[in-house]
Amino acid sequence: MELRTDAVQQACRDVSRQMRDYTRNLGLSFIVHHAGQHLEAMTLAGQELLSHPGADPALRLLKTATYHENSAFLGLCVWRENVLFGLASRQAIMALMTINSDEFEHLRDVRSQAWMMAWHALNLASLRHKPEFNSLFADGVITGDMPPEELALANLKADVFAAAMCAMNGDKGAINLLAQRRSNQALERRPAFKPEHFPFAITMEATNFAYNEMMMNPPPRKKQINAALQLAENVALAYDSLSVRQWMNFCKPAQDMAWRGDAKETIIGAAVSTSQDTYIRATGFLVSEATGIKPASILTLENIYTPFAEAKYNQRLHNSMMERAFERAVNAGMANFDGSVFSDIANEQNAKLSNGHILGWCAGALQAAGRAFEGAIMRGSKSPDQDARREFDGNNGKTTWDALCDLGETIIDHYRSGYASTFSDLIEFCGDRPALVGVSSSIAFTMKDPSYLKKLDIANDLHSGPSPDMQPANPAPKAPGYFNAPKLSIPGFGLGSSGSSREIPKTRTVRTEETTDT
Repeated sequence: MELRTDAVQQACRDVSRQMRDYTRNLGLSFIVHHAGQHLEAMTLAGQELLSHPGADPALRLLKTATYHENSAFLGLCVWRENVLFGLASRQAIMALMTINSDEFEHLRDVRSQAWMMAWHALNLASLRHKPEFNSLFADGVITGDMPPEELALANLKADVFAAAMCAMNGDKGAINLLAQRRSNQALERRPAFKPEHFPFAITMEATNFAYNEMMMNPPPRKKQINAALQLAENVALAYDSLSVRQWMNFCKPAQDMAWRGDAKETIIGAAVSTSQDTYIRATGFLVSEATGIKPASILTLENIYTPFAEAKYNQRLHNSMMERAFERAVNAGMANFDGSVFSDIANEQNAKLSNGHILGWCAGALQAAGRAFEGAIMRGSKSPDQDARREFDGNNGKTTWDALCDLGETIIDHYRSGYASTFSDLIEFCGDRPALVGVSSSIAFTMKDPSYLKKLDIANDLHSGPSPDMQPANPAPKAPGYFNAPKLSIPGFGLGSSGSSREIPKTRTVRTEETTDT
């Protein structure tokens, strides 16, 4: 169910108000938008901020913000303002954040996200009291970029703080629900989002214990933020960069499998059944507990590529699946005395390769075997399967498993960045690397195959038909399913028009009334 924009804004406003009661040194500004309306919302926010005293740094921050649809903490805007009739000045700070309401199923998740970003704002603003960071605040824009492990530790504290604040404000299950959300994110596709940077799930038990201890003597409302900040620091003491790396070591292969289309129970099952790393297996069980998802049995993972396993495990499975692909093609070819099935199976493999499926890929060898099979038939041979076998064996080792693994990682990274991979992309990824010449040649052959192009046209026609019921469940790939939009010009920023004619309600920016030091 889609959350109402005014309800999301009110949730953000509640967080802003409690933050303002805690400190008047920092104001929060939430830019609320729906999926696909990020650019419009940023444009409107820029127009609204034109009359704000901190307009100059705010507009510079909006202009430099990375374009993606995900909710994000953009950074701090800092400026000096005159007081006492110009006899003195003081520093003013405003945090800018985006909230994509379509990311959340419940308002409690919105509040948790808002509190998490509020922690980042408080943490970044606190640096102004340290002499070594004075120069940061002179520029007026601070984004708080961090190395991955440092960012993950910061997000850990931010999530502990957010879960505690939500729990103290009536959401009693906030800690477990946030752990469930972060665990699910490790198993899901989400463009331009890195769940490895959000290791809160590993702190679930510690956070619950520390929170229950704190609530034996609950803090008054005015001291809740201080109490939650201290709780976050205390919980974080139990975790270091090694703990974060263990979470990352689970997330990377989990995301690899998720983007290849594997189900959540399959991913968890692969982690707990095929990994040689004790910590990864333990993290898999932790994620299973947090999400309530039962790991798939090892018996169901027989033909599944699992990056959790050792390389030899996958390579043996790869070799076995290549042999099965050839046997499937040659048996069908001999049944009909028709070699086109070799090309059909090769085209299927190349289509799957564009989604990152490398296990059993031997399309180049199948295409060569198909040509040999057809040639033998034309010569009147009664055993074209033997010619196909010789050609297949002669070509099958030209593209190594290691080279395919490298290509698969490139494809998945491309998807995770927010881009689908087309055949043209695959050829570009292969570049001039000798180890991948066979892949690029095979892709080029598929792109020129009349039978494949005909099937593609039919699938595309069905996919674009007027009735959703008439669309195929798995249409052949024709183009990226989604793209990161380019950085477009934003009206009001002195960069020209964005060219968008859509309008959105002018009530999407939520900020506190006071953003100055007292």
